[in-house]
Amino acid sequence: MFKVMIADDEERICQLITALVDLDDLQMEITGIAHNGLEAMRIAVRQQPDILITDIQMPGCSGLDLIKQVKKSVPELEIIIISGYAHFEYAQSAIKYGVGDYLLKPVSRIELNETLRKLKTRIAERRETESDRIQLLQQSESDTRRIRMSLIGQLISGKLKEPSLGILESEYYLKVRPGIFQAFCVKIDGDMSQFSDSGMAILLDETENLLERSLRPRCFEMLLHRQRTACIGILNYENKQAEEIRRLLRECLNQLEARKNLYGPVTFSMGVGSMADAPQQLGV
Repeated sequence: MFKVMIADDEERICQLITALVDLDDLQMEITGIAHNGLEAMRIAVRQQPDILITDIQMPGCSGLDLIKQVKKSVPELEIIIISGYAHFEYAQSAIKYGVGDYLLKPVSRIELNETLRKLKTRIAERRETESDRIQLLQQSESDTRRIRMSLIGQLISGKLKEPSLGILESEYYLKVRPGIFQAFCVKIDGDMSQFSDSGMAILLDETENLLERSLRPRCFEMLLHRQRTACIGILNYENKQAEEIRRLLRECLNQLEARKNLYGPVTFSMGVGSMADAPQQLGV
């Protein structure tokens, strides 16, 4: 449903407009009625209507002042100004505030509904465009995550032998900087027959979350890749953070070991690669 708000100081005008609008046909609903500009501002900001129908002259503040203020909070708001002949030129000045639709009194049912139908189409097209933009953005983010996550697999398989800074930035979208590059692996061992796929997924989730919380704030970049019973990670951090990172990795392992009784018959182990000055020296 499209939300419509009416602002007019005359009650009968508000009633007339409500009666004239083909609400069901247009899939619209009247969600607010105001009789002065200040009241209209409060309602519009609170309800975020799609369309505002307003008189050009109202107590409290004029229709133009109302439009100017409401547009700051509801920038996509479509507006119809209702004006008498005496205020026609005044209504035209509303164009600079993004108002392209105004009706002259007395309001015609046909003209009002045609205008609303046009605005409905405009809003629907804008929503569709925004929906497409969001879907493209989400797809792009998903593709970026997939590409980033493929890096460790490429390194393990030997398909990527020299992961330079430039390659990591341009092809894998990593925000790496000169400093230390280091790989590590957290392995979960035990009787795996006692764990379902979902149970192991929970263990890996807990491991990833702990590593993320502990290490990411100290790193330029951090990448985690999960296998059936392990989390493999790559860290890029500042040289002066080396001792801190070593301490945090040790603490993460200790925390996992301390909780292992909660997880079942498992043990955790960690292997940490040597500190490298360049990504080409990473050992994964």
